[in-house]
Amino acid sequence: MSVGVSYGGTAQFIIGGVLYSLSGSMKIKPGGVTREPAIGPSGPTGNFIEKIVAPEIEVECFDDPASSVTALQATTGVTTQLQMRNGKTWILRNSFVMDAIEVDGVGGKFPIKLSGTTCQELTA
Repeated sequence: MSVGVSYGGTAQFIIGGVLYSLSGSMKIKPGGVTREPAIGPSGPTGNFIEKIVAPEIEVECFDDPASSVTALQATTGVTTQLQMRNGKTWILRNSFVMDAIEVDGVGGKFPIKLSGTTCQELTA
C-alpha cells in the first residue's frame, strides 16, 4: 500500500499535443495478453489459449468551442497522454480514434475511445 498518495488534483488528457478538458470517466486497458483454459474432450487440460488484446483509452471530454470534433474524429498516428490524478501517466503510441464521436448537445460533452500500438504506464 502506498503512503502519502493523493487521489485528488488534476487529470489531463492530451492528443497529439492538444489538451482537452476532461468531463467525467477515464478508462485504460493497457492491452497485452488474455488467457482462457484449453478444454479437451476429457475436460480441462491444464493448458491455456492466449489472445492478444489491443490497448485502449476511453475518456469523456467537454466540447470546447475552440476545439474541432471533426478534426479529432480524423485523428490517426498520434501520441495520446493521460495523466491521472494519482500521479500515474499513460502514453498510448501511434493512436487513432476508434468510434464515431457523438456529442451530447445539452451536456456539452462527448466520449472518445482510442487505440494504438503500445500503452506505457509511467508511475509516480
